[in-house]
Order: sequence, then C-alpha cells, then structure tokens
Amino acid sequence: MRLFRFPATVAAAALVLIVLSMAADKAFFARVPSGTALDLAVRPVQCGPVPAGQQRLRRADAAPAGTAPAEAYPAPAAAVPAAGITVKPTGNIKAGPAKVLSSLPVKARAVFITIDDGWYPSWHVLRLMKKYHLPVTAFLIEQAAREHPDYWRNFLAAGGDIEDHTLSHLPLSRLSPAGMKTQIAAPLEYYRRLGARPFLLRPPYGAYDARVCQTAAACGIDDVIMWDAEVSNRYGLSVDSDHLQPGDIILLHWTPWLDGQLDELLDILRQNRFGVADLAAAINDPEHPRVSWLDESPAGE
Repeated sequence: MRLFRFPATVAAAALVLIVLSMAADKAFFARVPSGTALDLAVRPVQCGPVPAGQQRLRRADAAPAGTAPAEAYPAPAAAVPAAGITVKPTGNIKAGPAKVLSSLPVKARAVFITIDDGWYPSWHVLRLMKKYHLPVTAFLIEQAAREHPDYWRNFLAAGGDIEDHTLSHLPLSRLSPAGMKTQIAAPLEYYRRLGARPFLLRPPYGAYDARVCQTAAACGIDDVIMWDAEVSNRYGLSVDSDHLQPGDIILLHWTPWLDGQLDELLDILRQNRFGVADLAAAINDPEHPRVSWLDESPAGE
C-alpha cells in the first residue's frame, strides 16, 4: 500500500475547509429536514379550485394502449434494498378541525394499504389491484402526479383512490399560513380533473399541528391520515402478527422496489389471515368496509 504525503500547510488548510464545511452543513440541516425539497416559493391560492392560469401542467403523456408494460417506468440500476415493516403504537389525535387518524376501528380483520409520493408508478401494482380487487390509497405529491397523468387515470379505473400529499412535499408545520394553503389546496383541483375526489391529507414527514389541521379543514380536507405500520427500505421484511392489528394503516412509498415489497406484504397478510380494506369507504362507513380477502376466503367472518 502506498501512502501519499502532503506538506503541513496544505494539510492544515484542507482541515480548516473541512471543518467550515461541516459547520455549514450542520447549520443547514438543523433548519431543513432530510429529503425536503428546496422549492420554498409560495404562490398565493385560495382554498378550493386552483384559479385558471395557475395550472402547472408541463406536458401530457400519450395514453397507453391497454395496460402498458412495466418497462414503461424502468427502475434505476441501483441495488434494491430489503424491506421491513415497523409497527408503531399511536392513537388517533384530535389536533384541530380536521381529525387525525392513524388507524380505524373496523370490525373486519383487515388493514389499509397506503402508498406515498408517486415518483415511480408501477404497472405491477395495477395488476395486483385488478387480480384481487385490491383497494389501494395513493397519497400523491402533485409534482410527481403530473409526470404520469395517464398512469393515475388507469389507477383510478382499477379501483384506486388518490388523496392529497401536498404540492411539493414541504413540511407543513414549518410553513406560513399562505404556504400551508398553497401546499394543501393547489393539488386538489388537479386530482379532481384526473377523476378523483380527494378529502384526505397525509402531511409530508408526518409533520402536523393544530394549524395544519385547521388549514386542511378550510381547504376541504376531512381527515389527516397518519399511519401505525410502515414498510421501510432498511431491514429485512418481517412483521410481528401480535402487533399488526385490524384497522392498522400501513405506509409504503412509490419507489423502484415497491413491487417486491407489496408482493411480500400481501404474502404476510395472507398468511396471517388479514384482508385489505378500502380506506375512504371505511372512514365513511366503518361498520361495513369493502375488503379484499386476497385468497377469496372471507377470513374473520
């Protein structure tokens, strides 16, 4: 092994630059959460439909003939991390006019599948939805949804539900009232034009407070949806069936490795005799949720 030696003055100067860089990074990340988009521009909107002339459609994709192949949205060549399910015990919290829900009191032995963001739409997910009549709720970032509008129309046609995950994924509790209104209200009209009827909000990073709930209600949002079980990318896929309970809301993300995660999650639910319920329908009528039993046998009834 060869060692390269540098003059002392050069080494000292390099050390000073490294220390200053680390200090700047620390100060910056103390203000902005990891993964936060640095698009802090706020355009004024009123809660409700986006005014004409403020639509931000960049392009319109040609609608695929039938169901497009999975290669239509190829995954990057990077290694696919393993997945894991983490269950966190949290209750429903009343923090403002819009209710905050992390689970639902359903009678059926069923859970809810929710998938966030929307940057990597998957035709495999559509195939599973059609095969099992699987109810899936997509909490979409508007900027991501606009990249593939025809996919999301197919998603709605397959029985999926599109709800609000804000305009550009900024932490709502750190924004001004005008900024919160922009992030929450701006996507709603676009989703309606896709064919959805959004009335639920998932705040980015799970960051909410009473102001967020009040603003959400003013914008037409009925419920702020959190989660109490999460499929992550950091650990091997596992779930303790003693902790996963009926009514749990499970969080996934539209990532390049979602297909494998969802396949494994459905296997776990099937083995533990859980069905998958429609979140929006269960909120409206928790006594009679629409449930997919995956193996066509109505477990728990």
